[in-house]
Order: sequence, then C-alpha cells, then structure tokens
Amino acid sequence: GTGLDRLGGDSMFGELPSSGAISAALKKFVSGARKEFDAGAEQASSTGASLAKIAGRMDADEEEGARTFRGRQPE
Repeated sequence: GTGLDRLGGDSMFGELPSSGAISAALKKFVSGARKEFDAGAEQASSTGASLAKIAGRMDADEEEGARTFRGRQPE
C-alpha cells in the first residue's frame, strides 16, 4: 500500500481529514475568494471609471490651454 495507508490513525499526523472535510473546506475557501474577487473587481471598475474621467478632464484642459496659448501668440 501507499505510505498513507501504513500511517494509520495513531501516527504523528493524528487523524487524516476525510476527503469530504477537505472538499467542504475548499468550497468554503473558493466561495470566499470569489466574493473577495467580485468586490475587488467592482472597486477596480469604479476606480477605472474615475481615472478615465480624470484623464478626459486633463485632455480637455490641455486642449483648452493649447488653444488659449495659440490665441495669445503674436502673428
């Protein structure tokens, strides 16, 4: 058999967790991670929207600045 079979319940590792317990813990972890990811994605998209707005304003300011600068240039 495998090394795990030979260990038995009284080994230094104590009781090995059942596959059911492992899969339950994994499901819990994955669903928690998914919630965190969704929250992060939501925050990232709103941050992205804010950055796009800021960049748009900067572009508009730059164009306005260039226009007024050209307007002040002596011909």
